[in-house]
Amino acid sequence: DLVPEVVESCELDSDLEGRASLGRLTEGERSCLLAQRDGAGSSQTDRSKASRALMVDAFGRGSRADQDALLSHHLERIDQSDPDLCLRHAMALGRQGRATDAIRWADTALENRTVWSGSTYTRKVATTYKLRAAMAQELWRAKAAVEGDREAADRAEAARALTKTYAREWLDYARSADLDDREALALCVSAAGNDASCR
Repeated sequence: DLVPEVVESCELDSDLEGRASLGRLTEGERSCLLAQRDGAGSSQTDRSKASRALMVDAFGRGSRADQDALLSHHLERIDQSDPDLCLRHAMALGRQGRATDAIRWADTALENRTVWSGSTYTRKVATTYKLRAAMAQELWRAKAAVEGDREAADRAEAARALTKTYAREWLDYARSADLDDREALALCVSAAGNDASCR
């Protein structure tokens, strides 16, 4: 005899959220939340809440692979307005060597930076500018290492120019926020080839 599968409830209440924060959701609850997140009949708010509960659970379980996959899905298909999630995703992509994608999500974090305020704003905006410049530098290094024709040289030059632009933006922000600008200045000078462009 076939026994029908019992689908657990996953009402988003404080009990479920508490267990999610500890990484203690059951497989059934995770499946239920996935169905709610991906369900055509779910409201945008419910989809977002279910997605966030799944991400919190993955973080609580210490599952980096699940965290990255769930975060990517959330940002690509549900909501891109949270700069913290965008920055976290950009950092994860940077660790994976996906510099172009990291820059995209750093840009999205900066587009939504007005959510941050006070010292959190200052710290996170500086971190985002730094990450973006570092990822551009990684692209520059990778493209400069490629021997080849004029097209390869042009790609390396474009990556260097991008690094200079992002380093300069980081430098300008560091100076305007009265932060230590030495690292940003060094990268700007390296990419520009002179310090006149970075004054």
